[in-house]
Formats: sequence, C-alpha cells, structure tokens
Amino acid sequence: MSNSSVLVIGAGVTGITVAQRLVENNIKVYLIEKESYIGGQALSYGCKGVNSCNDCSVCLLQRKIKDTEGYFSHVLFKANSEIEEVIRKEKNFEITLRKTIPFIDPDKCQGCGLCEKLCPSSAISISHPQSIPQVYSLSKEQCLNFQNKECYICLNSCPFGAISFNHKVEKETLSNISAIVLATGFEPWDPKLKVEYGYGVNKNVITATELEKQIYIKGFVFRPSDKERAKKIAIIQCVGSRDRSTDSPNCSRVCCAYGMKMARFLKERDSEVEVSIFYIDIQPFGKEFTKFFTKSKDDYNIKYIKSIPSQISEDQKGKLKIKYEDSQRETIKEEYFDLAVLSITMNPDKKFEKLSENLDIWVKDSGFCENPNSMQTIKTNQREIFAAGACQGPKDIAECIANAENAALEVILFLRTLNNKVAKNEEQKEKREKLLCLKERK
Repeated sequence: MSNSSVLVIGAGVTGITVAQRLVENNIKVYLIEKESYIGGQALSYGCKGVNSCNDCSVCLLQRKIKDTEGYFSHVLFKANSEIEEVIRKEKNFEITLRKTIPFIDPDKCQGCGLCEKLCPSSAISISHPQSIPQVYSLSKEQCLNFQNKECYICLNSCPFGAISFNHKVEKETLSNISAIVLATGFEPWDPKLKVEYGYGVNKNVITATELEKQIYIKGFVFRPSDKERAKKIAIIQCVGSRDRSTDSPNCSRVCCAYGMKMARFLKERDSEVEVSIFYIDIQPFGKEFTKFFTKSKDDYNIKYIKSIPSQISEDQKGKLKIKYEDSQRETIKEEYFDLAVLSITMNPDKKFEKLSENLDIWVKDSGFCENPNSMQTIKTNQREIFAAGACQGPKDIAECIANAENAALEVILFLRTLNNKVAKNEEQKEKREKLLCLKERK
C-alpha cells in the first residue's frame, strides 16, 4: 500500500489514533489540524482520579500523545491548516489547503520560552503543557502592540525569527489522496446563549472546562470573583442540550458521566466541599453505572437535585442565588452557592458544514456527520470518505479511540481492495497488450 495516501482531518484523540494505525501499516498519512498542536479538545481535561481511578479515560489520551513520539516523524503533519478546495481526479482527490501562520510560527519556534519570560503583558504562553509540538502562542487581546502601545521586545529577542505581528496565509496542494478520514471533533456550546445563567456576567458561573483549568493551574477550586476557595459548588447538567429554548433538543450523552466523575473528584480532593448536581435525568453509562451512582450518593454525600435551574443571579459579595423547582414538594426554591459549574454540550465543529459541502457528504439535522447505514457507522455516503469520533455526535475519549481503531481498519480494507483492483486492471491491460502484439505478428 506504499502508493496509497490518506488525509486525516483533525489531530485530536481520534485523528492521531487513526494516523498511528495507518502508519503502522505503511500507509502515507497527511494529518491536518487547524491549531498548532495535536490533542484537540480533550487536552483541556485532567485526570479525575485521586484515591482511586474514576475511569475518566484522560490517561488514554495522555498515552496516545506519548505514543506519537514513536511514529509522528512518519506523519506529514500540517498545522494551522484547513481545507479550501476539494477536486476529484479519477479515483483520487486533489486537496488545496489554506494555512494561516499565527503570530508565533510553529515551524520556526523551538519552544525555548524566552519570549514568555520577557513579555511585559503576559501575552505569550505555551499552547498547552501536553501539546506536541511544544510551541508558544501570542494573545492579541493581551499584547501591548495591539493596544496602540508600541512593544517589540519579543520580536527583537526571538533568536529564531519565529515572531511576527502579521498573519501570513499560504496555500498548498496535496495530490493522489486515495481516502479521507473526518476526525474534526466538536466545539463546546456557547454558554452565553443560556442568558438566564449569566455566564460572562456572573463571575462565579464557569464552565466545566474552566474548572479543569483552575485545578490544573492552581491546584484547588476557587471563585473567580475573589480567588477564595469555593466550599459549596453546584454542577448544572444539560446546559445547551435537551433544551428547545436554545434549539438544542438532543442529549449530549457524555455529560452525566462527566459531571458525576467531576463531583467525586472534588469530594476526594476536599471532603468538606459541598457538591450538588442539578439534572433532568441520569443517562446510564458503562456496566458499573449503578454501583458508581450509588457510591457517589452514599459514600461521597453528593446531593442530586432532579431539576434544572431557571435562573442564576450574583449578589455583591459574589454569592450565587440559584432558583429552581423542587419537583417533589412542587415548590420554587432558592439556594446559595459559591460557584456554579456548567456542563455544556458538544456542537459540531464550526466549519464542519462548509467542509461537508466541499466533500459532498450528508449531515444530520444536528449538524453532525450522518451515516447512511446504521450497521456501518464509520462510512459516509461517499465511498472514499470515512468519519470517526465526535464529528458523528457526542462521544467520550474511550469511545473516540475505539471508533478511530474501527475507522483505521475500514480504511486499510478499502485501500487493499482498491490496490487489488488496480493490480488486476494492470494485469488485464498487460494481457490485452500481449494478445494484440501476437495478432500483429501473425
């Protein structure tokens, strides 16, 4: 299969798993990613285990990223790139990529960290501690040079000439692509659309991803308003899902497990913390679900409230007043918390609609990729194009990895069939030419 090449779109946990399996089978792989690094959205998640494993699967991602050290040099990685045009040429694709070079060019940056140390406005930081390659990024919002204050410290100090204050755009054409794997993942739903929760206005209303960052950076959970430790925390499920008021009727599937594991994690780190989970109903996950759920309530004293808050307001001291319906007593209740954590749903990648139009593939009403055959979940309506991971719909890390393994196998089988057909056609062509030659001699 040395003549076959595959384009994998997206370098999250799904994309890198597919790429690894294909490289192991001596298949040429182009891996394109809109960011400067691999890992995708899952890089934002941290391990939920303290005293015991909570089966959050984050360690699987960490292993996958570590594994890339062994095979990544064999992958043609195209960072900061997106598909601009797709042209079918006989049995292959010709793909035009649009590459936007960020303010710190990842191809030139060596990760020395000098620019971060010298920056007076803390506008420069490493993309992510686990990211590969280890490159830095510059925040336009924090950089003094973009606030009408001239500052060229980083530009003049970089020994590799990696910094520029202008975005550059380049184009590149990839030819002879035999198959395409969609691994574009998801985008977090915008919590500002749930106006009654005041995200972005109430300082102590945060998302679950922002909670992860607090724990990763500071080592404890705090109220953003005053940096004081949060002692009473509300985790609100189904934000942006199963909600027709935001045009999001579908279940996000993975949030129940995530919320419960996060609650247990918080209690294991600090047994004095009070944690309440607001929910519509609990979606079972895994064979040990009942045991996990019961232990969370009984052993960890996590409070489960079968209700979704109607309003969150913040007083002058930063306390959050959460208003909700007590369905058992049929009354409206108000309760105060230090912090509200929103479990937001997964949306398709913002540019997936345009990509699907370019590739002429079907999408569901929800915007995720549609599989025409429910028994062949990896395949799309285009024979040469496969889809895996969260671009099909909400999935957790373990599901994405399993899905990616399946996708890689389907691609390998497809390429073998394709190459066998090519070899057979060449053999038949050779026979015809020999017969023609014999006839001409006679």
